[in-house]
Amino acid sequence: MLIVVRLDVHLETAFEQKTTLTAYFKANADTGEIGEEARKHTYQEFPEYFVYNKSQHKWTPRRQRHSALGYMPLTDEELMS
Repeated sequence: MLIVVRLDVHLETAFEQKTTLTAYFKANADTGEIGEEARKHTYQEFPEYFVYNKSQHKWTPRRQRHSALGYMPLTDEELMS
């Protein structure tokens, strides 16, 4: 039995979801200053330097660095991606 998986379809679907993780990837893909700064930090470090805007579904740089305590929980969608 041959199973064919079309990764291009699954990746497109994943990037259509608006989660903190996909917004992190989009910030890293940015070609401007935001992308340059974003690529310096891991996903776990991101909340120290960026704040997530829920209405716009994107990360924006913090005005002041913030020491974030705790952890970043993953949503069910992020776990299944």
